[in-house]
Amino acid sequence: MKTELQPLKGKGRTWENFYHTLWVIATVRYVTRKQLNDAFPKAVWCNKCVTPKILSGLAERGFLSITEEEVLTATPKAIRLLASCSGYNTDIIRPAEGRGEGDALQKAEAFLRLLQLPDFFVLFYPEFRKTPRDDQPFLIPDAALVLKRENKARIIFLEVERRKSNWQAHLEGKREKYEVLARDLGTWDEWWRSWCGPLRLKHCPVEEFSFSVWCLAETRHDWQGWRFLNLEELV
Repeated sequence: MKTELQPLKGKGRTWENFYHTLWVIATVRYVTRKQLNDAFPKAVWCNKCVTPKILSGLAERGFLSITEEEVLTATPKAIRLLASCSGYNTDIIRPAEGRGEGDALQKAEAFLRLLQLPDFFVLFYPEFRKTPRDDQPFLIPDAALVLKRENKARIIFLEVERRKSNWQAHLEGKREKYEVLARDLGTWDEWWRSWCGPLRLKHCPVEEFSFSVWCLAETRHDWQGWRFLNLEELV
């Protein structure tokens, strides 16, 4: 697959420039070229690879999908390429589903900022079921963020919210589900056991583990374990 990129590699582009471009797109799942350029205006990989010509070339070779609305998503082929490179954890990356409609691009704008946090370790997309046999998830966070410094890691679940007619009831419902999760050590323990390996983090007893929730929204609540903030507060 690497040889397919050779015709695009002129003008000082490195393999790492291509890999990092694909990794960022795969990690945030749905994103536009403008969002990438706005989020990383000084990044070499962005200046070298996030151009109409290079992105089109990646799409022509099957590494990207580009919708009519110019929403970029990484393909399974891109993820296989990243898996063959060192330094990219593709165990937690899944191909995007759909076209990135609705709130997906609003979430991507937040996720792009999270990638730049000093202690950023990984961004992933978990689901919670009360039992493994349940057809429908009990709780689907918009994403989960791991911040890591030395041997200490923090798990933060993310909710990116836009004002809506039943907003308060919606947020209260989310809060209740997270409280159920926090109390249900069985569900939490099973979830953590299944994820610590793919996340490349050491397993620790559930009694020693905790999580928090960051809600990116134009509202504020004094809820235990929650932090309400806007995009500007992320960096």
